Amino acid sequence: MKHEEEIKRVFKKTNSLFFIDKFLNEFPKAELYLVGGAVRDLLLKRKNKELDFDFVIRNLNKKSIENFLAKNGKVQLVGKNFGVYKFMPKNISTPFIDIALPRKEATKKKQSGGYKDFNVMTDATLSITDDLSRRDFTINAMAFNIKTNELIDPFKGTRDLKKKLIRAVGNPSDRFKEDYSRMLRALRFACELNFEIEKKTFLAIKKNIASINKKRRVNNKLQFIVPREIVGAELAKMIYANPQKTFELLQETKILDLLFTNLRTSPRNTKMLGNIKNHRVSLFIILLLKDLTQKDFEKTVKLTGLSTLSKSSSRRIEIGQIKKIIERLNSGLLIENVKTMKASRFEKWFFNGNGNLLLSALDLTGQKHITNAAQKRKHEIQKRWNIEEGDPIPPLLSGDDVLSAGTKAGPKVRIILDKARDKQLDGDIMNRASALAWLKKNTDA
Repeated sequence: MKHEEEIKRVFKKTNSLFFIDKFLNEFPKAELYLVGGAVRDLLLKRKNKELDFDFVIRNLNKKSIENFLAKNGKVQLVGKNFGVYKFMPKNISTPFIDIALPRKEATKKKQSGGYKDFNVMTDATLSITDDLSRRDFTINAMAFNIKTNELIDPFKGTRDLKKKLIRAVGNPSDRFKEDYSRMLRALRFACELNFEIEKKTFLAIKKNIASINKKRRVNNKLQFIVPREIVGAELAKMIYANPQKTFELLQETKILDLLFTNLRTSPRNTKMLGNIKNHRVSLFIILLLKDLTQKDFEKTVKLTGLSTLSKSSSRRIEIGQIKKIIERLNSGLLIENVKTMKASRFEKWFFNGNGNLLLSALDLTGQKHITNAAQKRKHEIQKRWNIEEGDPIPPLLSGDDVLSAGTKAGPKVRIILDKARDKQLDGDIMNRASALAWLKKNTDA
């Protein structure tokens, strides 16, 4: 199937794009292009995520575009001069669609590699090729003319898709000096798509990569030119996509030395990280940072930006959680410890998300015998209470029960609840009536 036919096929079955026919009928002289990552992903027939649709409109003024979008959905303007609209079609539950005028960029006089260090100018008459020329990589610098069903590929992005290459548009060093974060994007695309980075582009990354830690003075304060939020977002995406390839690229480009300081790496690290299946980002960080001192750990996490991701993101790492898992991982657990530790403590260690993360870390660090012992005891408890993996075991007693039985508020309440939990998990107390009877006898425990 030709490229154009594949894109048309997807368009026809995508409900959120119903506005396209209306737009072309209302503005017959305008040109509408699908651009960027959506074109790339359609040509690759990627199925693993919803497509982000970005469009460019030529030969039509801003006012007409704004009026049309407002009539057919919700619209937000991004920046005064960017000429980019966030559009959500009526009656469709979909992420916002980006719609823009053709743009050209000029670096500011004090341009320093920040992703906002551009003067962006919109021009409805600018050619689509000129608009594409400002983009980062050839595989992102393609457009599809909706009206003519023509694929526009001035920088041979389709060639690089076939070769599975990430190649900068134009001079790689120039592209990266315009925006240092593009170097991280190149690595991320290589991991997400399982592509290689073209030789000149890769050499330019290695030459310029130290710039991702450059700072500049803003309001009398030194700030990173590449915000840590961007560094963290790109790192998380590449780790999630391919932990082993991420580690290898971080080593080859020396980013490992720049962001993950004071590490002691070995070939075993590569193999271990390559076996990660679940909890990808958190587990990657645990295995990578498990031997660091607390001071170096906190410094590294801060430098990577991985803890700055949105709290709703499944790729965000929680520093407190990671510290706790590393502490338990390095505690020198023995099989006997697993078998004899109090049930309430065992639950805190090996049940829920933290427990599964610890089990995975133990497994990957060669402590399979500990994992097996913990899994055996865990399955016994789950079977006893007839629960599935991930389901909680409801407590039979509450703090109010303990207080009602005559215990004064304070640390003793927690002690009694933990003892009751031990009895419950071990099967000595199996229902609320027996729990209340036990409490009555042990109020002074």
